Amino acid sequence: MLHRDWTFLDAITDRLLHSRNPAERRSIYQGHSYHQGIPVLLDTDLLFEHKHIVGPPGMGKTTLGLQTDALQLIRRNDGPLVIFDCKGDPAFFNSIRSAAKRAGRTFKWFTNKPFRSTYVFNPWDNRLLKKLSLPDTTTRNTTSLPRTCSTDGSACRTPPPTATVRPRSASRSTPARGLPTRIFSMSASTRTSA
Repeated sequence: MLHRDWTFLDAITDRLLHSRNPAERRSIYQGHSYHQGIPVLLDTDLLFEHKHIVGPPGMGKTTLGLQTDALQLIRRNDGPLVIFDCKGDPAFFNSIRSAAKRAGRTFKWFTNKPFRSTYVFNPWDNRLLKKLSLPDTTTRNTTSLPRTCSTDGSACRTPPPTATVRPRSASRSTPARGLPTRIFSMSASTRTSA
């Protein structure tokens, strides 16, 4: 069922969600094969692994690679989505925010930039910690710390800004139960030859 305000990506996502083929139903669109012209799909189970996109500046790593995946996952509404945007790309931020609004999903964002509004998140909140086991709490707290420090320990990078999109069914106070969280890191790299 097509809608007037749908994009090409919305139509493809809807087609995949309603496919009779189970492999297509759990896939997202990546593009078309250059030589054969057939669609290239990615099984969403693979999104729990790493995806590395390499290319020179301005070649579309964010727009064509990461943004299209995130927009499809928002439209699919099959779990929370957390995005780490290390570049702070305003076009990417606004497209994700508007896609979440169109899909009726909650959009929350965090930033480490001074004097910018942000969603407050306290990983040590007792209400949250009571629901987690000790190993889960330890893992949660250690993974929230900055990981990149200089060799002499004098400088550490702060955690990058993030955005969280929750499914419609999730309440405001608790995460959706039983739904996996997909995490994208917006650190698509640029490689230069030596």
